[in-house]
Amino acid sequence: MENDTETAALIRRVLIGDGRKIRDWFTNHLSDPLEDFILAMASALDASGALDEFAKGAVDREKVAWLVYIAVQGHLISMRLFLDGFLIQSGNAQRQVLESIAMALLCSKPDLGILKRFDDDKYSSNKAIRDAIKYSDRLGVKRSAIQEIKKGADFYHHFSHPSKMTIALYGSLANPDASYIGGIYDPVKLPQYLKEAQSRVRIAKILPNFIRE
Repeated sequence: MENDTETAALIRRVLIGDGRKIRDWFTNHLSDPLEDFILAMASALDASGALDEFAKGAVDREKVAWLVYIAVQGHLISMRLFLDGFLIQSGNAQRQVLESIAMALLCSKPDLGILKRFDDDKYSSNKAIRDAIKYSDRLGVKRSAIQEIKKGADFYHHFSHPSKMTIALYGSLANPDASYIGGIYDPVKLPQYLKEAQSRVRIAKILPNFIRE
């Protein structure tokens, strides 16, 4: 193929390769939290099946069900991005997961007026966690639980904009002179990866209760 340089081959591999080497490294080193995540997400997906009956024939409830689906699906996809070494993109997606949880809670109480404002494009979902804390009593959830969600969202905010953290994640402590394109893993950062995986397990474990509420 004309102009098919080594660089073009690299980009082709990033775009359409299977990324097996990176994924294998993460799954081998994070096997315990990964298995916990799988089991917790299976429980969350099973719980979400009841939403079909909950939402049947009610437009407002359908919107709540879709927000729950976005949270569950988003948490799965965020973890997949993490295992593929797309750490910044994974963190960015994780913030949307947490905001979707808060939005679903708020919209499940139409008397708050937030669902109507959201429908009318007069409410921004980036306020959802703040308002979920504010209305936690009316939502029937522990204020401390929403504050934990806020803590996570504040952390993942750093993945949504260029920051010192995003710069650090694109580099490698094990090989500081190298530059990378596509997914990346850095063996030196394994303790941080483990901590992050465990954090995602904790979110996965609260999803079934959140859905049932």
